[in-house]
Amino acid sequence: SVVPAGDGTGDIYVGGAFTTYNGATAHDLVRLTEKGTVDLAFATGTGFDNTVYSVALASDGTGDLYVGGAFTSYKGVPVNNLIRLNLDGTVDPAFATGTGFNNTAYSVAMAGDGTGEVYVGGAFTSYNSVPQNNLLRLNANGTVDAVFATVSGFDNVVLSVVPASDGTGDLYVGGEFTSYQNTTRGRIVRLTSGGSIAS
Repeated sequence: SVVPAGDGTGDIYVGGAFTTYNGATAHDLVRLTEKGTVDLAFATGTGFDNTVYSVALASDGTGDLYVGGAFTSYKGVPVNNLIRLNLDGTVDPAFATGTGFNNTAYSVAMAGDGTGEVYVGGAFTSYNSVPQNNLLRLNANGTVDAVFATVSGFDNVVLSVVPASDGTGDLYVGGEFTSYQNTTRGRIVRLTSGGSIAS
């Protein structure tokens, strides 16, 4: 995952399966300046214990970012597959995921409707020990937005989530699934903001 910092600096965030950058320790996430050097103000320390698959900038102007992946810890602290980091690389405790996901979060995307909520797609079947099949929408505090009702959800992994740009609040979802809510859909579907299939 490569995402521009979006703050006018020209910096970028890079997430992946690496443990070093230019010989320096960098566990799965780094912020680089436009010259390709590490921005030390974004201090991840020992970083993640496994792959980062998705990075998404928060939409509230804080400069925070959401990070999703296959990790179970950040800087030695347990965190399962999703975290919100402040601009300096510290954890934002206001976004509380609890026990988190039981499997990989492959795609993280801001809802794009001004709510500050975030979509997460992946290989998981639960969030905070509650069944959630491969896609959910979280409030800004990390709780599940029940208005986005996926019910039985997908029958296989969600790899990509992209909000529609037409103001409808819909989103496109792609992955390895062949059905959504027991309705046949071949690896791509457009959903409404309520979680139903868009007509």
